[in-house]
Amino acid sequence: DFVLNNVNVSGYIELNKNFTPDFIQEKSDKKEKKTKVLKCPKCGKGEMLKGNSAYGCSRFREDCKFVIPFEALQEKFNSTELTAAKLKKMISI
Repeated sequence: DFVLNNVNVSGYIELNKNFTPDFIQEKSDKKEKKTKVLKCPKCGKGEMLKGNSAYGCSRFREDCKFVIPFEALQEKFNSTELTAAKLKKMISI
């Protein structure tokens, strides 16, 4: 890590073709954001988990059958990624 303009950044030093050092900043992966755990709106105890074809409650073995198919998310939001805002809109339908 380096400090650039009073901000910590990741990168490395590399010699260019003139043999002078250049700082190469690594691009941050925006997908590394911590994902917020979404609670099941039906039972309130389970967490929403991503399956093969849908998001469902982690307490499905305890008989919570809440599921949101990827197909429904794609139709409504043009995306299969579940967020808190999308979950709220899906249950208010």
